[in-house]
Amino acid sequence: MAEITAQAVNEFRKMTGLGLMECKALLKEADGDLKKAAVLAQEKGRANAAKRADRAAKAGRVEVYIHHDGKSGALIEVNCETDFVARNEEFRQLAKDLALQVVAANPVSVRREEVNPALVDEQRRIFLKSTTQLLVGLVK
Repeated sequence: MAEITAQAVNEFRKMTGLGLMECKALLKEADGDLKKAAVLAQEKGRANAAKRADRAAKAGRVEVYIHHDGKSGALIEVNCETDFVARNEEFRQLAKDLALQVVAANPVSVRREEVNPALVDEQRRIFLKSTTQLLVGLVK
């Protein structure tokens, strides 16, 4: 088994944003291989998300943004699992930022059913092309 150095743990932490102990455990499990550890982190993240999938998001915030011209605005609801999270300043800021981004994005519709299917197909094509290019770049 490879020795896991503090430098390797720190590098992996910068890559993933995970906690130090979690990074160290993943690196040990991957025998020091950063790529294997990253894959393990993704797998564990998906497993954790699956465990939480059935939880209800009963708390949250409603935020509003009205553009300075008074002609456009957004009302947004962001949900979370606990009121503790909903009262957190970072969560409040997230809700405010999302409302601002909705107005800034100038959406083409309010409801999914109102979107032109041709526009959806075009955006899907663009997404798939850019994703393919990104994956090809990662493989190189």
